[in-house]
Amino acid sequence: MAIKFLNTATAATQAVGDNSTKIATTAYADAAASAIPIGNYLPLSAGASKPLTGGLHIPHYIYHAGDTGTHIGYPSVGRFTIATGTATRVDVTNAGLSLGDYQTNVSVSTILDEDDMASDSATALVTQQSIKTYVDAQTGNTPNGSNIYTMPTITGTATWVLLGRFTANNGGQSVFIKMVTNSGYNSTIDQNTEVYIRFKTSNGSSVDANGFSGDSSFYTIGANAGYTGGNIKWVSNAAGASATSYELYIKMPTYSGNGSFYSVENTVGTWTPLNNAATDPGAASSTIMLPIKQFKVGGSDLVVGGGGANSYFANSNVGIGTTGGNAKLEVAGDVLIDSGEYLSWGTAGATSIEGSTASNKLQFRTSSTDRMIINDTGVGIGTAIPDQKLHIKGGDIQTQDTTGLNGVLRIRATITGTPSTGGYPNVGAGDAVIEGGGTTQRKPGVITLMNGDSTISAGQDLGVIQFVGKDDSATGYCTSQIISTTSGTGGSGASGGGILRFLTSSGNTGSAVEERMRINNSGRVMIGTTTATSNANLTVKESLAIQSGSSTVLSISTAYGGAFINTGTSGGTVNFGLPSSYTTNVYVQGTIEAVSSVQMGNNTAAASAANAGSTRYRVSGNNSYMDMSMRTGATTYAWVNIVQNNW
Repeated sequence: MAIKFLNTATAATQAVGDNSTKIATTAYADAAASAIPIGNYLPLSAGASKPLTGGLHIPHYIYHAGDTGTHIGYPSVGRFTIATGTATRVDVTNAGLSLGDYQTNVSVSTILDEDDMASDSATALVTQQSIKTYVDAQTGNTPNGSNIYTMPTITGTATWVLLGRFTANNGGQSVFIKMVTNSGYNSTIDQNTEVYIRFKTSNGSSVDANGFSGDSSFYTIGANAGYTGGNIKWVSNAAGASATSYELYIKMPTYSGNGSFYSVENTVGTWTPLNNAATDPGAASSTIMLPIKQFKVGGSDLVVGGGGANSYFANSNVGIGTTGGNAKLEVAGDVLIDSGEYLSWGTAGATSIEGSTASNKLQFRTSSTDRMIINDTGVGIGTAIPDQKLHIKGGDIQTQDTTGLNGVLRIRATITGTPSTGGYPNVGAGDAVIEGGGTTQRKPGVITLMNGDSTISAGQDLGVIQFVGKDDSATGYCTSQIISTTSGTGGSGASGGGILRFLTSSGNTGSAVEERMRINNSGRVMIGTTTATSNANLTVKESLAIQSGSSTVLSISTAYGGAFINTGTSGGTVNFGLPSSYTTNVYVQGTIEAVSSVQMGNNTAAASAANAGSTRYRVSGNNSYMDMSMRTGATTYAWVNIVQNNW
């Protein structure tokens, strides 16, 4: 059956691009098909409705129109590249992906998601997640910088921490650590400390005194003293030169580490941060080393104001704790010198002060010889082992007046010669001599005891001379004293007056000294009493005796209730003021002998038993009488006239 289109033009050959309603003939279609090469080719205009049904094959490159330097393609077997400006930007081979030419750049073979980076591949990329996990585990959220690490936080107890490990071979490999830390976090710089630690491995053969293969020193800056030599220790993994790694232990003070960090610098070897809780590694040994606390500037020492190549602050003053304007070195505060170090003038140790914490002593030295030593016992001069608060051996003690003349006090080790040449009679070695000043004209020696009270009150002691025995007591016991005491209040031009008291002990166990005699501010002497009899220069309580040799020739006492005078001979006694049991006021045992006369007064008392035997002189009118009281009866008494005169 044939279909016939009416009124439609036909053509054997239709021009390209003619999209009219004309119907192409079979001849046109055959001609067009014959013009296309046989195979699968991308249509000149392929839309979504015209997909490529087979593979696309190109010999080399696909170029950007008009730009042959920008292309993608396959330059060789097993290689795909992307180029711009004729330069290869992406290069994919069997080795992996490379940014740039694979022949000059590292190729990435894969992308790994390893939190611990265990594969340690040189051709693998890592994911962001694994990088973050690995870094957080190693540094604990460290600040920016691959060599800065966070320090652990310590609370109210000082704690040992294994800070990290330095792995390096022998040969002088060094690591430098700087700690920025504090003990507490109040608003005060007194809590802050910066610690600088230097460590170096040995040459592989030398070791320190304990056999440790390496050396270390440190110093601190800041007011806080929480980091000392005993709080920093290095521990090696093997003894001596066999060590290959060294761990740093730090005893961190209380309330430290919060916000603290440290940095590590090294070019050889590796540092591994640990921040593990630990315990004290122990004493120095072949595997444990305590760094030396040291700060030196210059070739050997810090030199101030000396000039020359090793001089610092030349022609300037240095102040520590002050502006330092008064001397080459001025320190306001304490100065700490480590054990075994000298404070020397000239040659080290020759003229010096040396402190030793090992023996707790302070030595003063001249001409390299110890002159004075202070230890826990006392002060030693001439001896290295004082056994008292002040121990002087092998010489005299002498002070001089302001003109440099003879001393006012000497305690001599030896006594020789005469007073004019320095010797003293009846004085032995070790005795104290108080010598007045002067060389040609000697002055008296003076001992002055002074009470430093600015307000002296009556009865206050000014000075005491005390005598102590030690025969049965380690501390001694007092036997006697001489005490000066004021009799009134001093000040305002008044001396206050003085009392000199003399006290002795009875000698019984535990007995105290008691006052036996005093001299008051009027010069009156009292013995056995503290109260002077009016107008009496000498007041004696109870008795007074005068001896000739060992015999008492006269004694005055209060025996029998009154004054009792004993001449020391048999029967030679006189009593005054006898008690009422006696019938006389004056009783004389023995003979009364008067060289000139005995005068009797006028006695008007009636005759009685009390005055029997007494005589009297009496005047009445123009008469004078000499009478004697005599007994006239059993109970009667009368005055009997002996002689009568009249005028």
